[in-house]
Amino acid sequence: MNHMPIITMEEMIFHVGQMDKSLKQKGSLEGSGLSFSTEPKAWVRINPFTGGKLFELKKEGNQFLDYYSLTEEQQQEIIQWGIHEGYVTACPLYRVTYYDDEMDMDLCSLYSDKGIGEEEAEDYGVELEEEEGFVSTEKMERRVMSHGSLLAPLDLLTTIYVEDELSIDGVWWEEELDISRYSAPRGVIVESKVKEWEVILVDEHCY
Repeated sequence: MNHMPIITMEEMIFHVGQMDKSLKQKGSLEGSGLSFSTEPKAWVRINPFTGGKLFELKKEGNQFLDYYSLTEEQQQEIIQWGIHEGYVTACPLYRVTYYDDEMDMDLCSLYSDKGIGEEEAEDYGVELEEEEGFVSTEKMERRVMSHGSLLAPLDLLTTIYVEDELSIDGVWWEEELDISRYSAPRGVIVESKVKEWEVILVDEHCY
């Protein structure tokens, strides 16, 4: 565990919802765990499906993997672990990168089907890039409550790795706070660790 970037969350963190897993929607960015943020108001504005009660989450000495501090070598270690454990399989992927005027930034799309990727690249007038990649298996899709196949799902695979191999509280994504670009800091507490946290109801109606 020592070689992975582990941090302690000192800031106040919050969950917006009902604290009822049966109500959790499939396709969450954080998988099957308990999502949280230091900026709950931002996430309510970013995601129209975010709503419910506001809870503060507390645990002294908490430990999270700092996702954006992972080195390329550490990322590959997680991917190879995922392949070995049957959560992902290696395959070629096809990337289309294009400029979005509204968001004023480059965006990209990934495809497992080269033909579809070529059509998209032609529509945007850009080159199709081929890369070594990986896709989710049914085993992973069940674990993270996915709608279906996931392309290069390193973020969700990392949540599984953290729970099964590191036995720490979860994963933290220190993302830029920019509502116009649908970005805000976020994290997840893995399922097996939720019971170790103090959950405090702050508001019956979140914003």
